[in-house]
Amino acid sequence: MSVPLEALRGLMTPEVCCFCGQAVKDSGSEHVSLAARWEGGSEEGTQSWAAHRACLAERIHDTVKGTGPFFGL
Repeated sequence: MSVPLEALRGLMTPEVCCFCGQAVKDSGSEHVSLAARWEGGSEEGTQSWAAHRACLAERIHDTVKGTGPFFGL
């Protein structure tokens, strides 16, 4: 069975932060989604995770920390 990549977008693991393991469902503006997309030969895939904004900010590498609109808010 083949599933178009677009059909997979938005699928997430349960509302648990992929960094700390705590619930993010009721975290309001602290709730962010992380997505990865990859290609391998003729196949491509995608996966998404929930996270706390602060957990991501703690773990992102210094060379990109503070760049883009995510950290400007």
